[in-house]
Amino acid sequence: MTRRLPPLNSIKAFEASARRGGFVAAARELGVSAAAVSLQVKNLESHLGVELFTRKSNGVALTEIGEAVFRQCTDALGALADIPERITERRTPARLVISAMPSPAIRWLNRAVSAFLRNSPDLRLEIREEADPVNFQRDDIDVRIAYGAHIYNDYWVRDLLTDEVGPMCTPQIARLLNLTDDSTDPLPESMLIHPHWGPSFAFYPTWNDWFAHAGRPQRARLGAGHSIGMTCSAVDLALDGVGIALGQRFLAARELAAGQLVMPCGHALKLPHAYALVVPRPRIEKDSVRRFLDWVSEDVGTRLFPLSIRASETADDSFMS
Repeated sequence: MTRRLPPLNSIKAFEASARRGGFVAAARELGVSAAAVSLQVKNLESHLGVELFTRKSNGVALTEIGEAVFRQCTDALGALADIPERITERRTPARLVISAMPSPAIRWLNRAVSAFLRNSPDLRLEIREEADPVNFQRDDIDVRIAYGAHIYNDYWVRDLLTDEVGPMCTPQIARLLNLTDDSTDPLPESMLIHPHWGPSFAFYPTWNDWFAHAGRPQRARLGAGHSIGMTCSAVDLALDGVGIALGQRFLAARELAAGQLVMPCGHALKLPHAYALVVPRPRIEKDSVRRFLDWVSEDVGTRLFPLSIRASETADDSFMS
């Protein structure tokens, strides 16, 4: 059965006239004459067999049935206008928004995520490097790699790993200073690299925390050594031979495994909180989210971080205990 559709130009002329309140305003919008608009509206009235407007000396007004037809025409034209966008959306790969603490994002995620993307060519990632806390709803975040899940109580959370810090330097510096597990000589203050976690962290390990944990009487003066604003940058300075960083094992896993960096003093200090995966509960069953969560857990647990201690297996020692 063939549908007897009303002419599209007549529908456009009627909808514009009803929305604009007259033929003249509709004509300006459509780029035609007012007479042409009036003729198209008459064609639609003839096609439908009803009167859509009441003509007045100062303009037109919708009839009762005209109001009903106007609502239907508005919906129909809106649906037609949405077709190109819907086609574009189907052609556009799904986007996964990952928010991560800056140091893990820079020294781990950005370097490892290519393996995930090779197995997920249908996805496009947006990786944001930002401190806790974040606003999931406002910023449309799918997954957060956070430090400490205690600030996200209403979300799905999985602990990823609990990192640890300790003296970290190149093998050359370790040999130069004769740094070994049983060495008790003071570390040269001028070569100490002090990382700062930023204003959002109330508790983070310092050199003096490590000295106390290692049973060393030494105290470090902040101004006597180097200071850097991010823990990932402290690892980079150590890798460049600048000095001895109080480095995170997680962030230097690749270099430690390759022997480019060493942790020669034997003692490592556990961080007070675990790195955790955080997801808004409505998004936990999203296919792209599940794939990313599975990849992160496998990558951290097996390939990238063989020297790590998983969150559930960490030792009891912590500088907060």
